[in-house]
Order: sequence, then structure tokens, then C-alpha cells
Amino acid sequence: MPPEGCPSGMESVFALDDAGHLRSRWVRIEFSQSFSGQPVRPLLRFRRADGSSEEWILPAAVLGRGRWIGLAPADTVRLEIVARLSSDQEIRIDRVQALSDARVAWDVLLRHPSRMPHYVLSRLRGRRKRGVMGRTAFDLRRVTEFASFAAARRRSLEPEGLDRALAQAPAATSLGFVMAASDEEFGASLKTLRSLAVQSQPDFGLTIAVFAGSRDAMEGEIRRLGLQNCVSLVVLPPDADTEGVLLSLASRSSAQWVARLRAGDELDDKALLILRAFLSGEGGHDVVYTDSSEVDRWTGLLLPQLKPDWSPIFFKQVDYVGR
Repeated sequence: MPPEGCPSGMESVFALDDAGHLRSRWVRIEFSQSFSGQPVRPLLRFRRADGSSEEWILPAAVLGRGRWIGLAPADTVRLEIVARLSSDQEIRIDRVQALSDARVAWDVLLRHPSRMPHYVLSRLRGRRKRGVMGRTAFDLRRVTEFASFAAARRRSLEPEGLDRALAQAPAATSLGFVMAASDEEFGASLKTLRSLAVQSQPDFGLTIAVFAGSRDAMEGEIRRLGLQNCVSLVVLPPDADTEGVLLSLASRSSAQWVARLRAGDELDDKALLILRAFLSGEGGHDVVYTDSSEVDRWTGLLLPQLKPDWSPIFFKQVDYVGR
């Protein structure tokens, strides 16, 4: 039964009846959900002593994991987490942890000392300002930690959940790629081809626009990697409009979904499986984009290339789709 006051269709996922110890403290919530189900955004509710409640929408889990941190009201008496779940969805609350203000301040000081004055000032500007500042400062990580973070995010917290979901992903969803490779980018394009050659479900089509100087070498590498049934070449004249050619190739592709690759892109070996698992779910998608990372040429660090928001202006200016 849904808890009292729960919106219709919502199910109780977690409840903490005696939540007095959370009052005015930071609360960190970590949860996981089935990778194979559609993403769910749970509702967090702090029940207050006067009968009212404060509610927060938790972030959707990414590859099975989600986390939220915030301040509990000073008169909290009960904590609830509810969600609207279908038959193929499941959420598990892994941790609900109370953090002292000193702990959060200490972490902010250690990780981002330049933000400490802002964090102290936010305490004087009310609980909401303090909560926003605390969340952004506390949850930030040093860029040197990104490589280990990215590696961990590739696996679901659900035991074997990712593997099971991918094994059930149908191969019927056709995926196509287009890529341009200048003679100078020949070496970089080989990295991309090698990453496609080791895909767990290598059923795709790739059209590469090349110049005459590298055609023979590219054909030889394609045969060596066993991709001759998946990859085709288009030879460009010296003065070709590469961007226009790629758009034309993408529009003429018979694949259901088409993405652009850049020479040097290296896909995770389960990238195509993950895409198919997502696309085979609930329909209605027009565009799918993924975040990526790259190794900095100067420091050797793995750096994230993230797109935090949808930008129509950016979309019109550069090749945003498929990156």
C-alpha cells in the first residue's frame, strides 16, 4: 500500500519512521535500480512535525546508480522515498547516511579550498542557499579521480544486471555510423576501427569518407580487422566539403539510427549493446546522445567531455547529434 499522502500510482521504496536524528543535518542517499528497466526518478519526502512535508525529486540512476545529498528540515520526524514503478522496474536504497555540517565543511575545504568562503557565506543566506552550495561543493571531485569514477560507472550495482540486460537486447535495431578521415588522421581512424572490431554485438554499418591517398591502406586495415562486411569507403575529391558529405551520407543511410564518429573515437566494447538495450525499450526517441572522455595530451589525464544541458544554439552551430 502507498504511504499516506502518496500520489496515485506511487509505491513506497523506503521509510525511516524515527528520523529525528536527521534534523538540520546533511543527508546522503545512494540507490541503485535495474539496468534493464526504464529510468525512474524517486520522490524523497521529509515529513515535518507540523504535518507538512518537504519533497525533492531524486536524480535518475545512471547505469544503475544514483546519489543525492541535501539538508533535512529542523523538525523532521519521518523520511520516505516513493516511486512510480512498472513491472520491469526495481529500486534498491543502498545507503541513507547523516553527515554533520563539520564533515561537509571539512570535505569542501580539502577538495575545493577556494570554495570554502562561499560555503561559509551560504550559511548566512538561509538553508536553501546553504543546501545548493553544499551539494555542488561536496559532490565535486578532483579531475584526477575521473578515470576510476568512469571505470566504476561502467558496471551496474545490480549483480550481473548489465550483462543480463545486454544479453536480452535484440539485434534488430540497426545502427549506422559515418566518419571522415583525412590522410593525416589515418592512424587515429585505426583506433576507431579497432574499437568497433571488438564490439560484443558487432552488427552495424560504417561509411568512411577518405581521400585517395589513404584509400588502399584503409581498405587493407578493414580486411585485416574482418570488417569488410560492415565498413564501406567513399573517396572524396581534394576540395570536398567534408561536413556536407557526412550529412549527406547520414541522410542516405538505411540504418534506423545514425551517429557521427570522429577519427580517434574509441567505443567501449559494449557500447553498441548498451545503445540497443536502450533503444529497444520505450519508443518515442528522436535523438540519443552520450557523454565521452578523452586523454589530455599534456597531462595524460582522462578528462570528461560532458554535455550538461540541451542547447538549441549549440545544436545549430556544431555537429551536436551523435556526439
